[in-house]
Amino acid sequence: MISPVLIIGGDSAIAMCIRQAIADMDGKVFATSRRAELLRAPGWFHLDLAEPASQWPELPACNYAVICAAVTSLAECEKQPEYTHRINVDAVGVLAARFATNGTYTVFLSTSQVFDGNKSHPSPHARPSPSNIYGAQKAAAEEAFLNSGAPGAILRLGKVLIPPVGLFEGWAAKLRGNYEIAAFDDMWLAPVSPAATVEAIVRLLERRANGIFQLTAPDQISYLRAAQQLATHFSASIGRVAAGSAHDAGLGYLAPANVTLDTHSLTAALSIQPARSQVVLAEYFDTFATN
Repeated sequence: MISPVLIIGGDSAIAMCIRQAIADMDGKVFATSRRAELLRAPGWFHLDLAEPASQWPELPACNYAVICAAVTSLAECEKQPEYTHRINVDAVGVLAARFATNGTYTVFLSTSQVFDGNKSHPSPHARPSPSNIYGAQKAAAEEAFLNSGAPGAILRLGKVLIPPVGLFEGWAAKLRGNYEIAAFDDMWLAPVSPAATVEAIVRLLERRANGIFQLTAPDQISYLRAAQQLATHFSASIGRVAAGSAHDAGLGYLAPANVTLDTHSLTAALSIQPARSQVVLAEYFDTFATN
């Protein structure tokens, strides 16, 4: 049994899914947060990763840990690089060192943004080539994690479609109201479902696998094609979906040419075959009522 497990950043969307999965397996879960309303519940501990590690409270000793906490907003990382570095890099290094000392098996969640997108399906062993501050911070955190000697794995993720995805929710509302929607034809996603993400994390914990693993859809789809797929889901004409350009809108920095990762090591180690983009999107769009 995977127990007990400590989840750092337990109030994030993916962390909530992990907590539920472990609880469903009758495992014991502890989690950290800065949110006062959560800290009143059993099993929750206050932890602000922006504070000096000397001020951190003592956390429960656990056999397993998952580091979910991060500032993921690209804009926020660009705006406050020193503050976000403390959370995204420095804190990860401290946590990993402590987990190494305790022999705690740890899964650290990273991102496809450690690559610049110039190549498709980069290997887990390819040298990181981030093109933004967030990606650079996560690459530095990966290095700190590996150098700590903590037993565990790094899991790089693409876009995890945990409801509600604001963009998709907005599109759905407009389609229901018989309005047109617009989407970029030069911005891509290789989405994964929350279920597949949690399955990968749980299997890493169960098998105590070590190394770097990657999870994205094996193919990528443009946001324009995703919007057209949603229109079809609502039995609306794809003519109601207008094409736009991220580069023309000044958002080219958000639109790498490739967002897929090589997932062969994940499949070999964990027997997980990532679903294709349209399948993942269809699963998400099925959560929308069509009437």
